[in-house]
Amino acid sequence: MAPEIIASRGHSKAADWWSLGILLFEMLTGASPFRAKNRAVLQKKILTERIKYPSFLTQHAHKLLTDLLQRDEVSPS
Repeated sequence: MAPEIIASRGHSKAADWWSLGILLFEMLTGASPFRAKNRAVLQKKILTERIKYPSFLTQHAHKLLTDLLQRDEVSPS
C-alpha cells in the first residue's frame, strides 16, 4: 500500500506510481522492499523505513525506482 493510503490521507495518482515502483522493485530484485511478520509492522516500515536498493541495479533502474517510490511527508497514524 502507498504511504498516503496507510496514513488515511486520501490519495491521488501518486499511489498508483508508488504501486508501480513496488512492482518494478520486486520484478528487478525478486524481493519486496519491505518485509515484516505482521501487517502493523509492515505498514510502519512503509511509512518510515529507508528503501535499500541492491548494488546490482543499474543507475537507470535505481533512478526510476527512486523517482517512483517517493513519500510525501506522511507521519504514522
